[in-house]
Amino acid sequence: MADPAPPMSAAALRQLLRTELPALLREDPSVRDELLGLLEIGPPPATRQHQTLWDALEELTKRVDKLAEAQARTEKRIEELAQAQTRTERRLARLVDRVADIDGRVLEADYARKAPAIFGPFLAHTRVLDPGALADALARHLDKDELADALQVDLVVSGTPRGATESQELWVAVEISSVLDATDLERAVRRAALLRKAGQPVVAALAGRRLDADIEARAQAARVVTALDGRVQGWPEALATAAPARGAVRWYAFTPSPSRLVRRPRARARPEARAAAYSST
Repeated sequence: MADPAPPMSAAALRQLLRTELPALLREDPSVRDELLGLLEIGPPPATRQHQTLWDALEELTKRVDKLAEAQARTEKRIEELAQAQTRTERRLARLVDRVADIDGRVLEADYARKAPAIFGPFLAHTRVLDPGALADALARHLDKDELADALQVDLVVSGTPRGATESQELWVAVEISSVLDATDLERAVRRAALLRKAGQPVVAALAGRRLDADIEARAQAARVVTALDGRVQGWPEALATAAPARGAVRWYAFTPSPSRLVRRPRARARPEARAAAYSST
């Protein structure tokens, strides 16, 4: 095995670089790049451009990551706000229901207090029936479910129809609401019919501040009295439906005149017919 070559002296290396390196750099560009890298002068232009693009890509990636994190925080916040809005809407709905309930109770008390003034032009000796007395009057004529429904009526006003030749007591079954809708109309008609089962003539009525769309026409068709802010309409027509079930208690039918109520007497058999009936027996 050959002995290794002795190390080159510094002077010999400098001489070699002066004589051989320029030609080598001209002939082989890769040698130049390696030499520049060893001298830490920096990468060649192409390498620096690639590094710049790489740095920009890294910066863009960091920004995208930050945007993704910000978006995730925003979406979480939006979800929290949506849940808070849902809770607020539920609380608002409960508040609206409570306000409507309070408003309805105030209206009921107001109509009960003003019943003589509101229904006085149509009824003499006007009074509001006590729920206990009403329950006693209905208990013998209604089953348990019917009685429970009938006693849910908001107000029952009693009086004698003005102009009637008979002093038969008349009830007005009133459903009260700030805004009267189809449900109130159905309740008024149904509960008035239940009260008639006690043999009492009953008029169905709606009372409140305003009627829902098309309810006025439906109330007129059903012959239900409407009392909006104390103004009563449809009274004469409603009397035609006041009579109780046949055979319960005698009730006189009245003509729908706003100023006078006229009794329609029952038809009586002629004397000749009665005589013929007795002779046949």
